Amino acid sequence: MSLALFDVEHRIVFFESGLTWLIKNQDPAVQKSLEKQLNALPIYGCDDIYYCVDHRAHIVGNAELNDIADPVTADQLGQWMRAAKQVEVF
Repeated sequence: MSLALFDVEHRIVFFESGLTWLIKNQDPAVQKSLEKQLNALPIYGCDDIYYCVDHRAHIVGNAELNDIADPVTADQLGQWMRAAKQVEVF
């Protein structure tokens, strides 16, 4: 979110086990809803949100995903990373 506040061009991509963040209807007992946190991203200027479609079947199976993220292939993700000035992975 801080990248958007400083007008830094960025994309958020969920890949590998990060796709579990996108599963709909999660209801954590101790923290804020993940869906609410994800749905707040556009408010902070984070509009380019994706998930790696190549990892979906292996990681989340047929679970319904939050529709805030659009699919992207691993090849496209690799191209973005090679072309980026900076890449941060969490």
